[in-house]
Amino acid sequence: MLGFGLGFGVFLAPSDPNRYMRDWVRRAPPGFEPVSAEEPEFVLHYLPILSVDVGPLPWLRLQATTELAIGFNGIFVQDQSGGEAIGHEFYFTRFSEVVTANLEYPINVARTTNIFVGAGPGFHHMVFEEHSATTVGFRAQLGIGLLQEKVRADGVIGFDYVRARSDKDQAWFNGQEGRFMLDYTSLHLSAIIHFNVVR
Repeated sequence: MLGFGLGFGVFLAPSDPNRYMRDWVRRAPPGFEPVSAEEPEFVLHYLPILSVDVGPLPWLRLQATTELAIGFNGIFVQDQSGGEAIGHEFYFTRFSEVVTANLEYPINVARTTNIFVGAGPGFHHMVFEEHSATTVGFRAQLGIGLLQEKVRADGVIGFDYVRARSDKDQAWFNGQEGRFMLDYTSLHLSAIIHFNVVR
């Protein structure tokens, strides 16, 4: 089955990207103040999804997923005397290939509704500003699938563990310096529609 889907996730610990954005505000020219009183941070990211699913056994479904996760935050500082504003858009992106093995359990007699639990590794490439890293992560997921004829709809709750250090050091506003941690660990909710292309 070939699947297409969309989802959104909640970052759990993107501490260095959040710190980077706070430093950007602190480095603003004299007289410029943040437009928003809230500390800048990444909260949500969005996921277009492409998947290929194979069911070698009635209770086992293997799933290969390609994803592009995009977290966005726009920050503005404003000149308090003349009203001029300076802004910057920050993107925290993750391109991933994930393979999961899902155990399926039918919850009706016709076997058209299944609950499933799955897990597996993922290969991830992350980019934030001048920092990037490639690493292997882990995914666990729980969901429900509705099968009608040659179409299947899945609702999925997932957890991703994805973190790696950049190969570049970061000089922070307070004078500290060290390797930058790219952390895309998150919880996500997604919906995927699958089409049977074999039979």
